[in-house]
Amino acid sequence: MGPDNDNSAVLDLNLRVRGIANLRVVDASVFPNITSGNINAPTVMVAEKAADMIRGIDTVGEFKNRVWSVILNITKCNVSEATAGRYSYRFFWRYFYYLEPESIISDTVKEEYDYVVVGAGTAGSVVAARLAEDAGTSILLLEAGGHFDESKLTSWGSGWIALYTYSFDWGYYTESEKDVFKGLAGKRSYWPRGKALGGTGVLNGMQYTRESRFDYDRWAVNGCVGWDYKSVLPYFLKSEDIHISELYSSSYHSRGGPIAVTYSPPSGLTPLVLKAGFELGYNVTDYNGELQEGFSVVQSTLRNGIRSSTAHEFIAKEKRQNLDIVTALW
Repeated sequence: MGPDNDNSAVLDLNLRVRGIANLRVVDASVFPNITSGNINAPTVMVAEKAADMIRGIDTVGEFKNRVWSVILNITKCNVSEATAGRYSYRFFWRYFYYLEPESIISDTVKEEYDYVVVGAGTAGSVVAARLAEDAGTSILLLEAGGHFDESKLTSWGSGWIALYTYSFDWGYYTESEKDVFKGLAGKRSYWPRGKALGGTGVLNGMQYTRESRFDYDRWAVNGCVGWDYKSVLPYFLKSEDIHISELYSSSYHSRGGPIAVTYSPPSGLTPLVLKAGFELGYNVTDYNGELQEGFSVVQSTLRNGIRSSTAHEFIAKEKRQNLDIVTALW
C-alpha cells in the first residue's frame, strides 16, 4: 500500500486495489516495508483495521483513549517473576472449546453475498469473522486447504514442526540466490506456508511479536498516514487476551480479545539467559511494551497449551448463520 502519489503502490491506504472497484487485499503483502520480526501479529492487526475500514466503523475507541492518555512507568522485572506461571497441556481441553469441523463448514452456498473473502488464512479468518458481527450482512469465506482439525497437530502447541511438508503446507521453496543458502541443494530453502483454515497461523511457531514501533512510524513517514504505531496499537489490543499476570495492568496489553498470549514454556536455560542479560545491564522487559530493548521470555499465542490461531479463535468457536465457509477448493 502507499499514498496517492506513490505510483508503485497497488493499494491505497484503505487497502483498496487501485482501478478495481470493491476489491481489497488484506494480508502481509500490504506492508509497505517488511517489519523487523515475525509477521503473524502485524497481519492480525492489519486484518482488524481492514475490517473496521470495510464496515465503516471505529471499534477501537476504548483502546485509543487508554493508549493515548496513559504513560507507563516501566520498572525492571525480577527474573523469577518473568518465568513464573503454570503451563497446562490439557490436550483434551481442545475438544470442549472448539466446534467439530463439520459444524462450521458449509455444504451449500447462496447465489449472492455481501462479501466474499478469498483465503481463510491469518488475515482472512479475522476479516470474515468481524464482518459477520453485522447480522444483516452475508459473507462467504473460501479456503484452498482443509479444516485445521484434519490433523490434531495443528492444535497441539509442540506439533508444528511435524506439519511441514504435510498437506496443510503449500510446499514452497525460495528462489536460488548467489550469496545465501550455500549449503542447501540448489541454494534454495524450504519456505512453509499454510494451506488450511488459519493459513500459516496453524503451523507456525506461535511467536507473538508486534515488532518495533519504528517499523510503523516508518510507514507513516513514507506517506502511509494512519499506519503509525500510535494508530495501529489499538488494533493489536483489540485482538489480544493477555495471560501474563504481570502485564494485566499494562496499557500495552489487553484482556478479553480472541487471541490468547502467554509465555512459552521455559527450558532450564531460560532463567540463566535472563539473568545473564540482566547482569550485562539489560532490562528483563516486555518486548511488546513501551521499552522493547532487553531480554524476555518469548510471548506465544497459546491458550492452556492449545494453539490460539485466528482460525481457532475467530472461526472455530461458533457457527455464524451469516457466514458460509467452504474449504478444500484446490
